[in-house]
Amino acid sequence: MFTSQVIVDRGGLQLILKLAYNVVLALAFLVSYRLGGIYVATSVLMAGVSLEVAYIFVSGRRPTKLEWVGLALVIALGAATLLLGDALFIEWRPTGFYWLCAIALAGTRLWMRKNPIAAVLNSHVPMASRAWEQVLWLWIAFLTLLGALNLVIAYNFSLDTWVNYRVFGAPGLIAIFALMMIAWRRDDIKRAWRTQRAATTLAQKDSSSADR
Repeated sequence: MFTSQVIVDRGGLQLILKLAYNVVLALAFLVSYRLGGIYVATSVLMAGVSLEVAYIFVSGRRPTKLEWVGLALVIALGAATLLLGDALFIEWRPTGFYWLCAIALAGTRLWMRKNPIAAVLNSHVPMASRAWEQVLWLWIAFLTLLGALNLVIAYNFSLDTWVNYRVFGAPGLIAIFALMMIAWRRDDIKRAWRTQRAATTLAQKDSSSADR
């Protein structure tokens, strides 16, 4: 029980650190854009994502497929932007990332017959397979629409508008959608939390009894 709790805590800490780093990188992209323009900002973004993957290697872990995809996209599209002098390439990067995530989720479900979201979260928040199916396809639809919205803004609005959307708008929409998912499945989450709390209390009692 203690070992599993340590693993969960470590995984949670890594997630928090990753989110914090992404926030810092987004702000660095915004500041560098304001001070030096899109080409400086693109260079900062390329360096930041590369540094993140390098740190993963140094810390003894292996980058996930998603992290490799993110690195490949930013290097390829960033290099195209710098070499060809066209910001539209780097503007395509969020769309490519969102759509590849959607394709990966759908592909895993359709061809491997697995629900990747359930595989990760069901042990923490047990739900019926039908509920997980709904969650999965809603996320696929959301990521697809989010990628399309990025292109609408990139092709129809100014670069300043796109940068603000990239830094504030898209993350805000993702957070809102995630909160909507949590609110929708709140009963399952509460049930899982009560079960976990009861199991922890029982384990503490058993440990106290053994010490006596």
